[in-house]
Amino acid sequence: MLNLGVPLKDVPLRPTQVIHFKSRDGLRLQGYLTMPAASRAGAKPPLVVLAHGGPWARDVWGFDPEVQFLANRGDAIWQPTDRGSSGFAFDISEAPKFAFAEMSDDVTDAVKQIAASGLIAPQRIGICGASFSGFLALSGAVNEPDLYRCAASIAGVFDWSELIAERTDNPSTFLGNLFLRLKYGHPTFDREKFVAVSPLLRADRIRIPVFLSHGRNDQRVSADQSVKMLKTLKNRDAPVTSFFPDLEGHSFQSPRNRARLIDELEQFFKKDL
Repeated sequence: MLNLGVPLKDVPLRPTQVIHFKSRDGLRLQGYLTMPAASRAGAKPPLVVLAHGGPWARDVWGFDPEVQFLANRGDAIWQPTDRGSSGFAFDISEAPKFAFAEMSDDVTDAVKQIAASGLIAPQRIGICGASFSGFLALSGAVNEPDLYRCAASIAGVFDWSELIAERTDNPSTFLGNLFLRLKYGHPTFDREKFVAVSPLLRADRIRIPVFLSHGRNDQRVSADQSVKMLKTLKNRDAPVTSFFPDLEGHSFQSPRNRARLIDELEQFFKKDL
């Protein structure tokens, strides 16, 4: 998610292990768990869930700067691989490529397995994601209000009907949105389906602290998605903080803004997790 640009000499790194889990409908999926150093008091660590974006992408085993940064701060990190992730068998990677609701369920099932493992403090779980996984993070806040203690989203999708609306004002996303309408459905004719997967339309269910960040010049996912979510949560007096840099797009390019974002996330999880 981030390129921190931090020298790693003499920084102790934490090992990452592969853990398999089963979805509620029987798919055998996997994730990557990174545990922090044991505390002196023996207390179990909080858990930060880092879902991957895409959705047609995946995490891989190996060094991840954001994972190591948060683990260094004392958090356990869980990177679940939901259905639709690339590089697996057909029934995992290809058949469910547009099963957005089920992808969210997979993340929930993965988190509940780790919560029940005895490795982490089950009452101290936060979730974070960017782009598609920003949607997954806020979906977790909507669908599982008692599972998560806080949720953070960067450049997230919160209203799918708005994302794939029939607009021609942005040629860079027009064809992609047309493809989504053909494969997933039409916002007008499949209204209930879109409401079910749009956190903005069910924001009244969000009861936990939320952090929102979005580049205001994002051409892939409009910053209006996060602006509307921010306004909605503020109107409900929900605990929400934000960081919307003016000159950034879908991913932040400025080293200063990248550093500011990771600092904001660190402070958010430190306070609310």
